[in-house]
Amino acid sequence: MYWVMADAVKKDEKTMENTVNFMYLASKCFKIRQPPAPTVLGDAELKNIEIPVLYMVGENEKIYSPTKAVNRIKSVAPQIKTEIIPNAGHDLTSVQNKMINSKVLEFLSNP
Repeated sequence: MYWVMADAVKKDEKTMENTVNFMYLASKCFKIRQPPAPTVLGDAELKNIEIPVLYMVGENEKIYSPTKAVNRIKSVAPQIKTEIIPNAGHDLTSVQNKMINSKVLEFLSNP
């Protein structure tokens, strides 16, 4: 967890430690179901999205390149609004919660 949530650890190591401990305890107390594997939308699928979409990714994302993802979306589906969130990675909603909330509210007000 620490490698994927590095920005959350920097922001509040104690809270992250508690979260990791809770997740470990939960894994011992509950039967863990394998989550569905994420799918990557093809170019045609992205291009055909007609509803307003806001795609946000942390600049320090560890699972994939945020710049490549945003560039691909911009080239294939320019109708999708994209944002790279600074000083955040996979943990963007907890590390930059005020910024995320502001951007979501702005997007919902002006889709």
